[in-house]
Amino acid sequence: MLLATPAPTPLAAGADDTVPSELRRWLSQGHSLSFIYSRSLGGFIQTGRARLSGMDAEYLELSNAETNLIIVIRKARFSTEPQLFFGPGYVGSRLVEGVSLHLDNCDWLFLCPQQEQALLQHGHEV
Repeated sequence: MLLATPAPTPLAAGADDTVPSELRRWLSQGHSLSFIYSRSLGGFIQTGRARLSGMDAEYLELSNAETNLIIVIRKARFSTEPQLFFGPGYVGSRLVEGVSLHLDNCDWLFLCPQQEQALLQHGHEV
C-alpha cells in the first residue's frame, strides 16, 4: 500500500505565533537560504542552499535543483538568536544571524539568508 504525504501548504501570516516571521517572509519572497541539518547524535550533518518552498504547522519543505527535504516541525522550538559557529580546532568563531529549529526528535535545523554556505560546511575555517 502506498501512502501519499501531503505537501506543506502555505502558512498564513499570523496563523502560528510560534513560527518566526522570518520564515514566513522567506517563504513568501522565495529567498535562497543556507542551511545546516544535524542529527541529534551528530552522526549526520547536511549543509547546502535551498528555498523554503512550503510550510504549515506540521512540515517545512526545503527545495533546490537536486532534491526536496521535508522536515517535521510539529512541536519544534524556534529561536532567532544568533548561533555560534566554530572553525577548525575551535580557533575561530563567528555569530550567524538566522532561525534555528530544535526539532521534537532532538535534531537541529538552522536557516540563514546570507551566503553562509562556506561557513556552515563542516570543517571550513570561520
